[in-house]
Amino acid sequence: MIAVWLVATVALVVSGQASGDKTNDNLTLPGTGSTKATDLLNDHLPQQANGNNPVVLEATSGKLTDAQNSKAVDDAVKRLRNTPHVVSAVNPLGSNGAPFLSKDKTIAYVPVVLDVGPADLTEEEAQSLLDAADPAKAAGIEVSVGGYVGQQLSKPSTEISEAIGLSAAVIILLLAFGTVTAMALPIASAVFGLAGALSIIRLLQNVIEVPSIAATLATMIGLGVGIDYALFIVTRHKLQLREGMEINESVARATATSGGAVVFAGFTVVIALCSLAIAGIPLVSALGFTAAIAVVIAVLAATTLLPAMLGALGPRIDSLRVQLGRTHPDDHQPHGWLRWAEGVSKRPWRSVVVAVVILVVLALPLRDLTLGQSDNGAMPKSTQVRKSYDGITKGFGVGTNGPLLIAVSAATPLKPDQSQLDKVESEQQTLNADKQKASNPASDPSLTKLENEISKAPDVQSVSPPTLDKQAKTAVFTVISSSAPSSDRTVDLVNDLRDNVIRRR
Repeated sequence: MIAVWLVATVALVVSGQASGDKTNDNLTLPGTGSTKATDLLNDHLPQQANGNNPVVLEATSGKLTDAQNSKAVDDAVKRLRNTPHVVSAVNPLGSNGAPFLSKDKTIAYVPVVLDVGPADLTEEEAQSLLDAADPAKAAGIEVSVGGYVGQQLSKPSTEISEAIGLSAAVIILLLAFGTVTAMALPIASAVFGLAGALSIIRLLQNVIEVPSIAATLATMIGLGVGIDYALFIVTRHKLQLREGMEINESVARATATSGGAVVFAGFTVVIALCSLAIAGIPLVSALGFTAAIAVVIAVLAATTLLPAMLGALGPRIDSLRVQLGRTHPDDHQPHGWLRWAEGVSKRPWRSVVVAVVILVVLALPLRDLTLGQSDNGAMPKSTQVRKSYDGITKGFGVGTNGPLLIAVSAATPLKPDQSQLDKVESEQQTLNADKQKASNPASDPSLTKLENEISKAPDVQSVSPPTLDKQAKTAVFTVISSSAPSSDRTVDLVNDLRDNVIRRR
């Protein structure tokens, strides 16, 4: 059994590493306005559906328009345009780049549009896009990337938290068992189970959409339940050995009794995690399913691998004794916990009242709980998305980090505003540029009116002219709020646009 677990775990880890890391943090809510807008853009303006990925450039000395910096920016933009999957990259120092250059000309960003969405972009492809801006880095310009490219390069690191958790578990288990050998068994069982679970989750990324935080959540839950479940069985086994039971019989009885409780408890947790699917949010459902995988593997490890290790150790489970207190755990009963349990069982109603009061006090802060999404400003300062967030906030305002897309669909092709065309024809025949602009379907009166109404909404910093598809039936506006993406004011703006501006159209 130990050999089977070893071979299976190694095979899963190798396969998982070979499959690559492909996560997707898209938060879609079926039936909502945001999902309808995304679906409409995916069908008619797919390059606009996922927005752009800003490559932020911040001069450490002088301005970006200085000769040396300007050349480095131009070279970086050229390399970005030649990077695989890049559809467009606007040079902030070019003729069309004024909106992407800060007023003091020390910060700019290159809006990069890709032909692949978050679900299809690999970490290697994201890194190649960031590396394309190396000419700017070489000139001393600070470079960072946001959007879903930055998300791909800003996945949370769990190594430190895992090390802290395992260290705490080692100390607690040494206090509980008093032997290094017994302490190592729950740790080994949990680590084997977690390695297999994380590898399975990594493989699933090639089949379903898995958020980047899934591995972190699975690690937290998998380690916790893995050590906990193994602790039940080892504790029962050691108590039975102390009472004189034969080793193999003790392993079997511990697995049948405590192991049965582990299976029941584990699958109760699995049902609870899978029930997150009821929320109807794909990302939350994926988090539940992936965490449930970690729990299932932890249960399997506790009921198959752990008994095998107990049988292999035999009487050596009590070797390498460690005494951290005045007495060794094997030399006395846990009288304190025994008295606590007896007191609770003798006075059940009083215990219930005390427990309910404590829970109510702990739940009181829920009255002031505000639900919502955090933005990239909550990420660690060392990550790409946080660096780009801070740079854009400094140069263009915090709302630029969360552009709002308004998708428009028309039953018939949109037409230019004839009154504007007549005005250009009659006043200045030579202004071909104005004429071309006026003859564009983007100047359709209904679109112009909608753009004006959006710009007048509270907390709107700016709104871009509409971008149309080839059939001129679908358009998209980009709205920049004056507030942070996670701000309540931005939420109010979205509701105002939906309820009062768009609904009137």
